[in-house]
Amino acid sequence: MTLNRFSRWGVVAAVVLGATLPAMAEETTFRIVSGRSEVAFDATYPLGDFTGTTKDVKGEIRLDPADLARPVVAQVEVDPSSLNTGISGRDRDLRDTMEVERFPSIHFVVREVRAARPSLLGEPEVPVVIAGRMTIHGVERPAEFSGKARLQDAVLRVEGATALKMTDYGIKPPSKFFFRVGDEIKIRFSSEAVRK
Repeated sequence: MTLNRFSRWGVVAAVVLGATLPAMAEETTFRIVSGRSEVAFDATYPLGDFTGTTKDVKGEIRLDPADLARPVVAQVEVDPSSLNTGISGRDRDLRDTMEVERFPSIHFVVREVRAARPSLLGEPEVPVVIAGRMTIHGVERPAEFSGKARLQDAVLRVEGATALKMTDYGIKPPSKFFFRVGDEIKIRFSSEAVRK
């Protein structure tokens, strides 16, 4: 009799919990919001290190927020001509170096996400490693970002950073006054994405 009562309560609890699980506990597509997302690079230069940024970021992320072990599908696109370093002459040099008319976009396609926790639900943030393929200057190479993700009020926020060498992408580091920009640059991003 007591066992049957517990069994009935177990069934009732399972039904109630199933009915109250968040609607997001299934595969969901999020659209990256241009203007509220940013991609930046940090470069070294003997006459003064500098940073370039753009908010011209587009893309989509598809994942199950309740089960990060499931495949994550995502792609991000950036317009390199929109990168701004704060000095117009340097911006022109950057556009020339990157040949933006010939290669008008930078792409990153996610192949794998390794998360420190199994779910985004109920978590303030989750450390992640995002692996994929980066295309810059027409050259595609593997890239891996270390970062964090969080889901709050149906908005998915993801941040990450990595380092890469310009020469790996067929880009000759620019120089001015016999001083050359360092080959290795740090890439950072912060994206805000909403349910599509």
